[in-house]
Amino acid sequence: VTIPFDSLESMLNQDVIPFTTANNNPLHQAWMKASRTDPTSLFAKANRKMAPPFTVWSDLYAKTMGGQVANCIDWSTGKFLLHSHFSGTAECPVYAVPTEFGNTFTVIGIRKNWKHKELLDQTMQRLREFGILEYLMNREIRNATNCLTKPGSETLGVLRPLQIEDFIGVFGIFAGGLIMAVMVLFGEMILNCLLQQKSGNEIVNLDEFDNSKANETYNLDYNQEEYTI
Repeated sequence: VTIPFDSLESMLNQDVIPFTTANNNPLHQAWMKASRTDPTSLFAKANRKMAPPFTVWSDLYAKTMGGQVANCIDWSTGKFLLHSHFSGTAECPVYAVPTEFGNTFTVIGIRKNWKHKELLDQTMQRLREFGILEYLMNREIRNATNCLTKPGSETLGVLRPLQIEDFIGVFGIFAGGLIMAVMVLFGEMILNCLLQQKSGNEIVNLDEFDNSKANETYNLDYNQEEYTI
């Protein structure tokens, strides 16, 4: 499976599929701000190259699931959409790019000057530190994990003639095995020569030892015979 892009930079350098986002969402606002403050940045380039942003969310959702556009949204919303679609259809027609474009926040709206705000802040802080908030959020969108794996290879049903590049791996394994076999052969030959040389030296030393013992015995017998006479 060929993915048209896997990062913001590669998305800007491809023309396979247009990309866009919802009008005035946080990412769209960041891109528009970058066009004014840093025209050479990737965000500014994305703002210039993207397709017109959608004002009707249902239209953007339908075109995203239909493969007509690449939708740039925050991660929390993206996982919720994947969860909802898989829960209803048991299908994952879209691929989530693993590269993050920026940081967003998930907030809880409360009335201004609410008297329990400080208590709520302390409670939420403890829940976040122990990972309970993340666990509760992921539990609500648990089916999104079925759509977060990178798509694998699929059989197209079309056969083609084999090229020389298809055999590079086989040739590499064969060459590696041949080199190892030659090295083992030379190692055994050298070891065999050393063992034969060592064995020959031991035989020569043993013969010299036997000859010296024979001479000593002969001289001893001769002296004894002369003594008895």
